[in-house]
Amino acid sequence: MQPIGILIYKILKLYGELKTDLFFLLGRVFEEQYKVIEDSQIELRPKEEISASSVQSPHDPDSAYRNKGDQKVKGYSVNITKTCSEKGLNLITNVIVDKANKPDTAFVAPAI
Repeated sequence: MQPIGILIYKILKLYGELKTDLFFLLGRVFEEQYKVIEDSQIELRPKEEISASSVQSPHDPDSAYRNKGDQKVKGYSVNITKTCSEKGLNLITNVIVDKANKPDTAFVAPAI
């Protein structure tokens, strides 16, 4: 990972005038995963400093990470609310999709 950080840093410095979405994504990855210390040395951030909202995939920069118990999830959480009746029709009344790092409790109020 260290050599990749050095390479990203050099690319960002060399092509800093680029204003494309992919270039901004590369800058975001660098800021989230690395830090610059004295004399322009590149250092990996400790995992405790990396947010669960950090880039998980260059193909989907909005996805997130969640570690809940023994379950590790990258991507999104889906909450489906439906009616519950032993007699009659049961319907899906609400579907919420959000980043995987959103807590389950945050789905309750909007779903009702």
